[in-house]
Amino acid sequence: MAIEKFDICPICGSKLQKEIQSDTSYVTYVNCDTCGRYAFDEDYYDDYIEDQRTNIGKSEIASYLFYHRDRRPFPFLSEENICVPANYRCVDLAEINSWYPKTFSEKVDTFLLGLSSRANYISEIILFSEEQLISAFFANRDPKGPMRAHPNAIKGQIEFFENYLVKQEYIEVGPSRCVIMPKGLERIESLQRNSAKNTKNVFVAMSFAPEMAEIRNAIKNALLECGYTPRIMDEIEHNHQIVPEMLYEIRESRFVVAELTGHNNGAYFEAGYALGHGKEVIQVCRKDKFGEDGHFDVKQVNTILWDTPEDLTNRLAARIKATITSL
Repeated sequence: MAIEKFDICPICGSKLQKEIQSDTSYVTYVNCDTCGRYAFDEDYYDDYIEDQRTNIGKSEIASYLFYHRDRRPFPFLSEENICVPANYRCVDLAEINSWYPKTFSEKVDTFLLGLSSRANYISEIILFSEEQLISAFFANRDPKGPMRAHPNAIKGQIEFFENYLVKQEYIEVGPSRCVIMPKGLERIESLQRNSAKNTKNVFVAMSFAPEMAEIRNAIKNALLECGYTPRIMDEIEHNHQIVPEMLYEIRESRFVVAELTGHNNGAYFEAGYALGHGKEVIQVCRKDKFGEDGHFDVKQVNTILWDTPEDLTNRLAARIKATITSL
């Protein structure tokens, strides 16, 4: 890709207040009123923004960016977790696909929770631009069929979503604005009470040693394949002491994966804490190390004993689908 100039957001199409240009390292930084701050590299632009070579298109990426807008670290769209700019975190298509709500009810719940996070007090009027509504309501910017080129194709999707929320008495709407109503607040409170049951976050207890990089990626790949988001402490941005933050992450997780290779005492502690809070824990360990690294207590548990990173990904994904996703 030659160095590009953009006066509109390359993801959502919003007009940018300031024209941007790729820098000499072929990384483009964007500050969009709809998508927030994000960056992408040359290969990502060529393959997934301009050519759209996968089923994950601009609409899905735009909604992901909208719901993660201005969160630090900012999203860096790339398929290679290398040379990530400071204050950015690598986000690939697998993570976006894992996060993206698959059903209408999931989209409604995600919208309500996102709306709640923007409200500072009850009855606050929350403003949206037209482009923000498209992303917030998960509208397909390139609908297929006879309506695909019609200007009302996107408008119809927005009206359908909005009318449902109003009919359920979750919100009241006006021009580019909405207010959360009492039934909406009740729905949000119910979702928040059951956040650990509904969340896609999974805490991974494992060694951070450099030689575990392949194993880390193998676990991540299995979780993403099953529709979950890996949470590993050295990748989580926070301003707190590490232990309380770690315990919070475990409590808020759907389940825990504990990698025991290397007789990792930290993983033992985190797995025990998770079990004490009623979480499912999936134990994994390198097969030839389990004899010496596996404590007597954990040897009684059905542990995934893996030979290679690829073996770990396949076996962990199979275990999740059999024992977690089916619950």
